[in-house]
Amino acid sequence: MSVRAAIAAMTAGVLWWCGGCAVPQGAVPEEEETPVVEVGRTTDAIRLDGVLDEPAWAGVPAVSLRHLRWNDLAQPAAARAAGERDVFERGTVRFLYDDRYFYVGFELEDADVVARGRENGLRHFEYGDVVEIFLRHESGPGYWEFHVTPRGLTSSYFFAGSGYLGLNNPSRPFSGYEAAARIDGTPDDCRDVDRGWSAEIRIPRAELEKSFGHAFAPGEPWRLLAGRYNYHYRNRFVQHSSYPFLPKTHFHLIEYHARVSFR
Repeated sequence: MSVRAAIAAMTAGVLWWCGGCAVPQGAVPEEEETPVVEVGRTTDAIRLDGVLDEPAWAGVPAVSLRHLRWNDLAQPAAARAAGERDVFERGTVRFLYDDRYFYVGFELEDADVVARGRENGLRHFEYGDVVEIFLRHESGPGYWEFHVTPRGLTSSYFFAGSGYLGLNNPSRPFSGYEAAARIDGTPDDCRDVDRGWSAEIRIPRAELEKSFGHAFAPGEPWRLLAGRYNYHYRNRFVQHSSYPFLPKTHFHLIEYHARVSFR
């Protein structure tokens, strides 16, 4: 048995809980060599409440967010070594679509939920824990970035291309984008131990198609990335994770974003 197969077998025997929802036993990292995410088709109604309890969610595979090791070589070696000893808190993500919407569902371990932002449109990764979705069509370099926090607050950003990184780019509303989240614990209180949080994102397909000029449907080459900022008072650094795995902690490496496979 290969090392990868052994890891998968061990992972399949573990059941862990987050935000009142079980993360599936089979949630193991996909092959980095062929990053593809499966977006399942559903005709069932998805209630946007932050809990992945509809049967449709169970019908699509969960992919694991991979730990992006701290790779800032400007940091002293001792600091980097301390960061490597931080306990990694796992998370999974699933994808669905129906006639109107693209849905994303996250389930996340988190012993210290941090959510200091109190309004939409903030740079939420500067205020606490956040999950992000990057979405683009292969016909061009432009892409959208969608955020949701443990409190269900959102922000969204459009980039004409990654060459514009570093320019002032305030949150830009995406018509119809909505999200909800559920916390299993007490946010912004490091004196207790939280269990985690979960989130659901709903993005109108019509607005995606208007923005990119291409159908969000089978036969079209879409790319995406799911990313996470996870803060914990005991950790040496903020903890980043993503699917697909990246060669560097930089979610805007669009060449490494996964291909979308519509089912």
